[in-house]
Amino acid sequence: MTTRKIRLAYLSGPVDAAEVYVRWKAGQHTQLFGTSYLMQFYELCSELDAEALVITTLPGKFSKQSFRRVIIENRP
Repeated sequence: MTTRKIRLAYLSGPVDAAEVYVRWKAGQHTQLFGTSYLMQFYELCSELDAEALVITTLPGKFSKQSFRRVIIENRP
């Protein structure tokens, strides 16, 4: 019997999700607006050993970054 990986997605507003991920991974907190729920999402994904897709709307350029099982796309 094969088991399927859990895959979760998170749609966020204008936040630097990659910076939030790095700080969460280092056990640091951030005072940036709207980041506490995103950190909780990263924690949940870690606990569930889930793959994650985070989409943000930070002004600037489109970007796509991978952090192990987390993919972060910024779509301004």
